[in-house]
Amino acid sequence: MSDNETRGIESPDTTALTSKPISNPTEGFDVRFDPTYGAPRKIAFEPAGCGDWLRIDYEWTGCTWRERGFERCDRVGFEVADQIPPTVTRVVLAELFSTALSGSGVSDLDVLNALAREAFDDETVAEAKHRVRRNRGEA
Repeated sequence: MSDNETRGIESPDTTALTSKPISNPTEGFDVRFDPTYGAPRKIAFEPAGCGDWLRIDYEWTGCTWRERGFERCDRVGFEVADQIPPTVTRVVLAELFSTALSGSGVSDLDVLNALAREAFDDETVAEAKHRVRRNRGEA
């Protein structure tokens, strides 16, 4: 899909494929942030099959998300206390990113990997793999 086709459909908060708010991930998840200097960024963690995940870095072009690179991950995790309301969680994560990214020698990737390291337990991963296979018609 060209930039002109996605204009008005896609934004830093939604995607052209799903147009779902960023708070409704279905398969995997992403973290979006606005660096002090530069375009909005997104790092997505998506199931890659066989229990692996892909970490994909994106940058907002003004019309669509442009992939900047990716790497395969053995395990992905993200931990947030259940009793914290989502609005508070967003504020806490924003402050965490701000603090971490303002330090020297810490990249956005370091922060996101630290946040995502323990996101899913084995049961959740198995359920997600089953859901992906079912959606592909493999189960």
